[in-house]
Amino acid sequence: MVFKRHASRNIFCSIRIERSLGSVDKGKFMGINEKNGAKEELVERVIEVNECLREEVRHVKEVEMMLKTAKKVFLALMILLIVVLHYLYFSSPGRVVVNKNGEIYGLTNKAREALQGKKFWRDQLDEVRQEIQWEEFGILRKAANDRTLEKIGRDTNREMEKYYRRYPQIRSSKAERQAEGMRGQFDHIRWIRFNPVFEEIRLKRFQELDMILPVVQSKAEYSRTP
Repeated sequence: MVFKRHASRNIFCSIRIERSLGSVDKGKFMGINEKNGAKEELVERVIEVNECLREEVRHVKEVEMMLKTAKKVFLALMILLIVVLHYLYFSSPGRVVVNKNGEIYGLTNKAREALQGKKFWRDQLDEVRQEIQWEEFGILRKAANDRTLEKIGRDTNREMEKYYRRYPQIRSSKAERQAEGMRGQFDHIRWIRFNPVFEEIRLKRFQELDMILPVVQSKAEYSRTP
């Protein structure tokens, strides 16, 4: 749009200049009075041409500024693109982002796979193996956590008894102790109720990972290297 306007102004200024030159040529065949009138008209035309040229220079500067701005924007976009590509090429999802059909979740991860190729699938293979190992030892980990919590509870009760013997006035009443015991039993019952749900989720994820593993292994072995 700016360049069209610039071209139209060029044509307009050219017409003005041609008219002024035409006035000069016609002045050769005029009388004295006519020549004086032609001179005045010529002066007016020259002033118009000067204004047109100044306007033309201003528009040329505007176009130059627009071109400089466009170059800066283009350079900034190129730098941003390089940074994004660098990040996608060297970064890793840090988790399993593939399903059992070998489909990749997320546009960012798909871009990673397109840039990294085999490296992406090798990273995914490591992630799958680590998560499988984590889920395999889920029961042992839970048992260890339970033992740790029981030990913390016993140690806490032992320390509290020491304080109670030293400061018997801070010991809670029998009713308060019964209420605390009932709350503890309620928490234990609630944990027993939800524990099978957690175990079902763990087993379901383990089965899913077991199906994902051969797919990722195949991709890691036969996928292209960029």
